[in-house]
Amino acid sequence: PGPTGVVPPSQRLRDTGQFVGAELAALEQEQARVDARAETLERELRGLMSSGTGGGRGERGGVGHGDGTGSLPGAGGHRDRG
Repeated sequence: PGPTGVVPPSQRLRDTGQFVGAELAALEQEQARVDARAETLERELRGLMSSGTGGGRGERGGVGHGDGTGSLPGAGGHRDRG
């Protein structure tokens, strides 16, 4: 701030630019995490589909998910999303 406590416009732009840059970097990191998780989930899903495990029998058929979790959503065995 200047002598009167007012932030000069050039400083405000610099601060805003730094904020936007930091937010962009954080978003790019989060996108990388989401992409990595999506890749893992896609591999798991393709594996299940090719092996026939859980081939539509899971929640509707009552047979289970092939991993001992039962047929109800949230019945355990689900990984933390974080």
